[in-house]
Amino acid sequence: MPLVMRLRTASRSRSHARTAISVGVDHVRDEDGALLIELIVTAALLVVVILGTFSAFDGASASSSTIKNRALAAGIAQQDQERLRTFKSTDLSNYRETRTQVVAGVPYTVVSRADWVVDSTGGTSCGPAGANAQANYVEITSTVTWPVMRNVQPVVQKSYVAPPNGSFGANQGSLCVQVIDGSNAPLPGLTVSTTGAGTYSDVTDTGGSTFFGYIPTGNYTVTVGSSCIDENGNSPPTKQVSVVGATTTTLTVLCAQPAQITGVTFDTKPFINSVLPLQLGATVASRNKWGFSIGHPSLPAPAFRKFTEAQSMSGGAITGLNGPFATPNNIFPFSSPYSIWAGNCLAMKPSANGTDPDPTVLATAGGSVSPAAALHQPALNVLAISSVPLATPVVGARVRVTPSQPEMNGCAGTISLGNTNIRGELDEPGLPYGTYDVCVDKPPVALSFTVSKVKVNKWPGTNLIQFPLVAGVASPSVCP
Repeated sequence: MPLVMRLRTASRSRSHARTAISVGVDHVRDEDGALLIELIVTAALLVVVILGTFSAFDGASASSSTIKNRALAAGIAQQDQERLRTFKSTDLSNYRETRTQVVAGVPYTVVSRADWVVDSTGGTSCGPAGANAQANYVEITSTVTWPVMRNVQPVVQKSYVAPPNGSFGANQGSLCVQVIDGSNAPLPGLTVSTTGAGTYSDVTDTGGSTFFGYIPTGNYTVTVGSSCIDENGNSPPTKQVSVVGATTTTLTVLCAQPAQITGVTFDTKPFINSVLPLQLGATVASRNKWGFSIGHPSLPAPAFRKFTEAQSMSGGAITGLNGPFATPNNIFPFSSPYSIWAGNCLAMKPSANGTDPDPTVLATAGGSVSPAAALHQPALNVLAISSVPLATPVVGARVRVTPSQPEMNGCAGTISLGNTNIRGELDEPGLPYGTYDVCVDKPPVALSFTVSKVKVNKWPGTNLIQFPLVAGVASPSVCP
């Protein structure tokens, strides 16, 4: 064989050998990678199995521990029940105690309490049964908890004790307090405390009630520990009550989130005497004369609250501004509407003076609401004249009004309506509904003319009332 062919054959043999070696190495590498993956998967499965096993052991251990703790707690609760039964009735009344008892190295919390219940209801409700009868039994309750309870409920044991006759004296009575909101719904979980003849504290139950049984007779101040307000806008709600011997005194305390009434304005509709016959002018904004009030039958006497009261004015100043005005953020949200009117007394209500209805507004808990329309102040239509019968208008005559008595009992103060204009009339004559003594004068001349008991009792207002400022007719004094 020629030398060249032998060299080529040898070269091919070496090439084939290198290829075989390379293929073998790659094959070994593939096998190593597959083996590594198998080892990782196997290890992961082993970890999962081990963790599951440990979890099962832990769950079994926890279950066993829970059963053991609950059994010990039941025993502690039973012991506490027996302990409470040894108390005298006088010591058991309104009893509250929290203590810690360590058993087998575990601290158990024991809450002991005693509640008076009415025989006919089995509860502490301040409803009709509780209101008309003294409590008959004491319900003693023992509640036991321990650390790391997870989702396990506390152990609770209850029983009843009947106090022997004569256990309590005539100088002891009971007080049942119920806390409700503006819709008469009971409010559970609120702290009720008393001071005065005795100091007590408890939390309202699901019926919103708490019962202080056989406490010393006397006067108490009852306070609900909450950020809510009572019907008077006070926070926290507080009431006074007297406990009478051998009877149950019931007390209802209102508690709700406050509301506010905003955007209160006034309007009036004066006559215009520029053209005969008399014409009714357009409705115009009216200034604040005596503020405004809201009323509700559930408010304490006198069943209304007043706001933005204007001060009595002198000189030619016009009282107040046009608004809008707002109440403080402490209006109790009753489920029924408030009546709202211009003025600071009950005698200024529209319904107290005629057939016009009282406007209303419904306050909502935590909300702010405005009246549907401006509050009417009917016009006191004054015409100041200097001669009779040919009436010549008097410009710049002062007009003062004072609530008439006794018709306007509870209403006081003298208000300026300003000075008459070029027509001898008032530009803005609106007044709250009522009966007034009206005086018109023109300083510096010491002459005035007064008309007593003018009724401003119907919208849009009075007829035109003439005030002749003429010597010999007017009284010899100026208006107050």
